[in-house]
Amino acid sequence: RAGDAGLAGWLGGLMQRCEQWRRWIDKGRPAAYWLTGLLQPRTFLNAIRQEHIRKKEKHDVQLEDLVLFSEVTKMELNDIKGHADDGVYIHSLVLEGCGWHKRDSKIVDNPTRNPFVPIPILHVTAVSKKQRQWDHVVYEAPVYMDKTRTGGSIFSVEVKTDDSPAKWTMRGVAILASRD
Repeated sequence: RAGDAGLAGWLGGLMQRCEQWRRWIDKGRPAAYWLTGLLQPRTFLNAIRQEHIRKKEKHDVQLEDLVLFSEVTKMELNDIKGHADDGVYIHSLVLEGCGWHKRDSKIVDNPTRNPFVPIPILHVTAVSKKQRQWDHVVYEAPVYMDKTRTGGSIFSVEVKTDDSPAKWTMRGVAILASRD
């Protein structure tokens, strides 16, 4: 879909995707993934759950018992030195509708009024539903492929907040894989 970026933007994105795939074929799995460059991001995320079962050799764990757990790290793309021990790193995501407090790793009111605020690297792992708990207030930010938000949310990311999650829901805060 060409979208707001037009044909030139669409072609540029296609070239970036092809480059990601070429590097993946030539050099193996990347240390961090660009979600927009994947053809089937939901399938990719489901594979994280499947890989967790295989890696841990837990034959008594059912896929339905696992959920994705996401943490916004303090790392930027150039800080990543290798693969995540468990799960994957995802880069180039942006917040829409709020700001990001780097030191405290939480969403805040956006002081810049820039509609798109980059967030650091996201670490996505699989955990059992029973393990998924927080010791702080979180907003489950839906992740969409682009700003049109068509096709529904791919997954959600639990981000820290000092405010009520309802505040961010009312503002339509979301994480986007692409600004276009």
